[in-house]
Amino acid sequence: MTITESKLKFDFADANWKNIIKYHETKTFKNLTAGIKHTKGVDFIGILEGKSLCIFEVKNFRTPKDGTRPNPDDREMKLEDEIAQKVRDSIIGIASGAKNSTNDKADFQAMIPFFINQKSIQIIFWLEEDEIILKSKFYKKKLDARKNKLKKNSNGCLLMCIF
Repeated sequence: MTITESKLKFDFADANWKNIIKYHETKTFKNLTAGIKHTKGVDFIGILEGKSLCIFEVKNFRTPKDGTRPNPDDREMKLEDEIAQKVRDSIIGIASGAKNSTNDKADFQAMIPFFINQKSIQIIFWLEEDEIILKSKFYKKKLDARKNKLKKNSNGCLLMCIF
């Protein structure tokens, strides 16, 4: 299965991936947002090797061809706070989907044991930036501070990928 998010493609064709859902496009998420305003959702969720529940949030801040680069600091909410809210709201959505979903119920139900049995839960924040930005000393300091806050907020569950 290939998922496209923020103009990036993620390939989950490997047999080690199960129950992959593009969470913020599920009916469960849409029903939650219709009932509870300002609910946020992560991009996709899946189970790796039956051992880890992986929760993905993707941000692409690379400069597009039109030259208008999105700035993560021009956001209404700090990026790390937004990710924390998305993960929190998505966990509520998983519980709701496991009980009430008419479309993805089996996928959501497969995720529940990771919360009950203290199995591995990994929050993966995939951040795409322009190479010149990544080389900036100022940006590296800012990124380290952001990583530390995200790790603290996620109780050590966060993995960060930067390309």
